[in-house]
Amino acid sequence: MIELFHFALAPATLIPTILLIFILIYWITVFTGLLGTDFLDFDVPEIHTTADLIAEAPEPFAVGWLNQMLAFFNLRQLPVMVFLSFVVLPFWFFAVFINYHLGIESFFLSFVLLIPNFIFSLFVAKFLSLPFIKVFGKLNTEISGSEGIIGHFGNVRLTIRPGKVGQVEIIHKNTPILVIAHSEIEEDIPTGAQILVIDYNEKEKSYLVEPYKN
Repeated sequence: MIELFHFALAPATLIPTILLIFILIYWITVFTGLLGTDFLDFDVPEIHTTADLIAEAPEPFAVGWLNQMLAFFNLRQLPVMVFLSFVVLPFWFFAVFINYHLGIESFFLSFVLLIPNFIFSLFVAKFLSLPFIKVFGKLNTEISGSEGIIGHFGNVRLTIRPGKVGQVEIIHKNTPILVIAHSEIEEDIPTGAQILVIDYNEKEKSYLVEPYKN
């Protein structure tokens, strides 16, 4: 145990250890009720490509690579902090494992090795988080198709474009949830804009929203 503690705090594994401690403190404060699940949550910035600026762009280009990446790593179905937890755990484990067996003492070399380690950990997290997609999907299903959040206000997290779906955050029973949403207006509803949920499309599994201004 002492040897593990030594390697965890060694310069070569210091960054993964700091991230692990951050994740542990976050979940301890959440489980003890000191903080809400939305504390330290952050939005993934939307990247606009040249094709996004062209109104006549075909559907595959208008979607953008960011949405595809979010979907691939399950970030559309899971809260960011949950997925980050699954990334940090293997990230820390592999960092300690590699430095223990290779005996790396150089901070620069260990830092370089963290890059492929982090990328590999993203893929590990994708598969580790798969069972939790059903859990969070079930939580969302409990309010889908009902009037649970119809009439509620929320904020856009992924821009809603005409004829395309985006993502909005709604506070439901004091808990922030992310749901797929669309709009019938002929203009973009940008990230950060406040919206009002007015209906639910059972077939498309998407909420109909409209911009709301005080």
